[in-house]
Amino acid sequence: MDDTTSYSKFGSIAETIKQLISTYGVYGYGKNTPGRKEIKPHDRICIYEVGKGIVSHGTVATYPKNQIHPALDYEKFPWVFEIEDSRLYLDDPVELTPELRKQLDAFKDKNIENWSWFVQSTRKLTKKDFKLLINQKSQSNPENLNSYF
Repeated sequence: MDDTTSYSKFGSIAETIKQLISTYGVYGYGKNTPGRKEIKPHDRICIYEVGKGIVSHGTVATYPKNQIHPALDYEKFPWVFEIEDSRLYLDDPVELTPELRKQLDAFKDKNIENWSWFVQSTRKLTKKDFKLLINQKSQSNPENLNSYF
């Protein structure tokens, strides 16, 4: 996907993430998004921008609800959940470099060069991986919380 794909009324992926997280405090999932049913309040989440890296993280505040949201195309993203305590760093993303991937539990016994599977859908992360992915971006403590990417 390129940055011109329309996900909402905002056009670009970066602007959509900015508006969803900063203005509305929500995020949306498609009707078939893997892991959607496991997301629940108090889980931690990272937001990945295609071709950039992790550009935001926060805490899930509500269960995903099938609802129309003014910022999202309902046909593409009918499941909406609130996010709180979010941080947005679109201009300073966490790049998933080979060095970082080597440190992640998710890549244990996997080829770090083939990593698109890691960002193509929601994945449950270990607390260690979540901390590594948000390193230097937050003072919050993700202990005892489920973490997703």
